[in-house]
Amino acid sequence: MKSNRRFSVTFASVIAAWLAAPPANAQISQSTVTSLPMPPPQGFNLTRDLSGLPFETTFSDVVHDYAVNATNQNAQDPLNVAYISVTATPGTNAVILPEWPNWGPDAIPDPVNGTDGCAHAHFGYAIYEKVNFFLFVPFAGWVPGGSYFSVVQTQGELGRRYDSNGEVDYGLPGTSCRVSSAPDSIYSTSSAYIWKTPADLSPIFNFVDESPVVNVDQAVVAAQSATHGWGGCGLFQCYMGVEVITQVR
Repeated sequence: MKSNRRFSVTFASVIAAWLAAPPANAQISQSTVTSLPMPPPQGFNLTRDLSGLPFETTFSDVVHDYAVNATNQNAQDPLNVAYISVTATPGTNAVILPEWPNWGPDAIPDPVNGTDGCAHAHFGYAIYEKVNFFLFVPFAGWVPGGSYFSVVQTQGELGRRYDSNGEVDYGLPGTSCRVSSAPDSIYSTSSAYIWKTPADLSPIFNFVDESPVVNVDQAVVAAQSATHGWGGCGLFQCYMGVEVITQVR
């Protein structure tokens, strides 16, 4: 709650200024993450096949070391994005949930002496689907006509501090850091980093089966976790792990 703020105006002003004028390369933008080359020219960092698996079969996969051009510090570079392929038999429903793995080597550090890495934890992703279409050819029937990739959903997330009463200022000890697209109740200027499309975004992905005309047999998660000033990579901006949870539904 705002009434519980314990930190100096100077600290709050620095955070507000950072959020009001976000560096172009601080976080992958919605326009970039929804216009990436598909399939990715460098291939996939991970593939997960759900075909024929029992109901509620679940996987939690984490990808590291995906940023090919990490030294250029450019979050808009398609080579600094993790690409995860999820395939399934058309007609399958599955949870596909990309997120920041806030544990182990990717854990966001607690505040120390007014410095808070939570304010510099950025996550952005898009889920693409590969749509296969078929053409009816006289005397041959339905034949493959090709395929194309289309964006199904996208989300931009920023780390925020919370206690049992809700969102609190950065730097407050004993609070948790959550990386999410939830509206920011303290810093309205953080909206530059936060988006969710569609607004009623669901983790359930439908591998469409409208045979013989069209079907979907592959989803591609394109995601990026970016930090600033921490992360242990030896650079100001580090690219942390990307987790994708999948479950047959």
